[in-house]
Amino acid sequence: GGDWRIPPRRASLKQRVLLIHPPRLPSQPTRANFPRGAAQIASFLQAHDWPVGVVPLQFAAVADVTPAEVVETILETVLAEFRPDVVGISCPYTICFHTCIGILQAVKRHREGIITVIGGPHVTFTDAETARAACVDFVVRGEGEWTLAELLAALEAGRDPADVPGLTFRRGAATVRTPDRPPGDLAELPPIDFTLFP
Repeated sequence: GGDWRIPPRRASLKQRVLLIHPPRLPSQPTRANFPRGAAQIASFLQAHDWPVGVVPLQFAAVADVTPAEVVETILETVLAEFRPDVVGISCPYTICFHTCIGILQAVKRHREGIITVIGGPHVTFTDAETARAACVDFVVRGEGEWTLAELLAALEAGRDPADVPGLTFRRGAATVRTPDRPPGDLAELPPIDFTLFP
C-alpha cells in the first residue's frame, strides 16, 4: 500500500473505475508486455472525467506460477485503497481466460456490489459463454473505449444498459446481446496517461 495513486473523490456522481491487466503467461515468465489496451481505455475514461486507475498485474505475477494468495493480497490492497465502483479486466489471450475469471471472482469476494466488466479478443468471440460466469456483470465486445464510457454513463443515469451497443450481459435467465458498436474515431483517443499506473 501507500504507493497507489488515488484520484481525489469528486462531488460528481462519476463511478470510480479500476482496470486490470492479468498476470503474464507461464510460457513467458520473464516477458511482461505493456498493457496497451487497459492503458488506452483508462486514459480515454480519465479524459472524460472518470476517476480511473490501472493495475498491471503482469509486472507482479505469472499465471499458474505465482501463488493465488499473492495475487489476492495485491488485489485486496489495491481494492481497499482505490475503492472502485467498477472493475474491468482485459483478456488479451484465450490462455488468460481462467486467470481473468479467477481475478473477477476475487473482486466479487472483496465486495459483491462492485460491477465487473471483462473485455478483449477472447471474450468478444465467446461473449454469451463468458456472460454466464457469475462473477461477470458485463462483457464488452470489440474496442472498449466508447462502450465502457457509455456503459458507465448509463449506469450513473439509471438507464438500461441494453441500449448500449457492444455489450453482452445476463438479465435473469436470458442473455442480452446488444448490437455491435461501429469502430470509434481514433482521433478521439488521448495520449496514454502514465500517471494512471501505480
